Amino acid sequence: MEKASPYLLVEKGQQQGTEHLHPLLDAMEKHKKISLTYCKFESKEAETYTLVPLCLKEYRRRWYLVARDAFAGEIKHYALDRIAALQVLDPHLQDVSNFDKEKHFQPCFGVTIPPDATPQEVVLSLSVAKGEYVKTLPLHPSQEILIDDENELRIRLKVYLSYDFIIELLSMGEHLKVISPQTLIDEMKRIYRETLERY
Repeated sequence: MEKASPYLLVEKGQQQGTEHLHPLLDAMEKHKKISLTYCKFESKEAETYTLVPLCLKEYRRRWYLVARDAFAGEIKHYALDRIAALQVLDPHLQDVSNFDKEKHFQPCFGVTIPPDATPQEVVLSLSVAKGEYVKTLPLHPSQEILIDDENELRIRLKVYLSYDFIIELLSMGEHLKVISPQTLIDEMKRIYRETLERY
């Protein structure tokens, strides 16, 4: 491995679950099912699933498996760092040519897709300073600029109102105001109100 330049500052920290990358890629290339034992954050009990692996996605230094349940047919996402055991099943060949990963993630922010969700049109008003960052690094591929003047940058997105998306909005603090939809405004108010009650 080549030595990194002394002028590069690389984020430190070991990614968990990367040992599963090669077996999963191999299973996908050979169109095989897998048996996955998985521990959710909110549950102490591990569950085992038979899945058809579809693709891998990285988000915020964590790898996720996108897979279809071999029996129920649902597509779900599994964080690799929460995999307790993984087995590639042989010789169960699977055709996954009908899965369009670009379309699957198109309205997504991050990796979370809320149950029964439909993409929402979101309008955000950003401070001029924050707006400069968002113009050079868009929040989402659907981002459109509605207003760009000395008072604000106003943008429109079409995304799922997921946990990942709301966390991103909260990180902008006083530099952000949600214009629409009302459901998102109400959720932001609820979170800020409950946060203030902690102090």
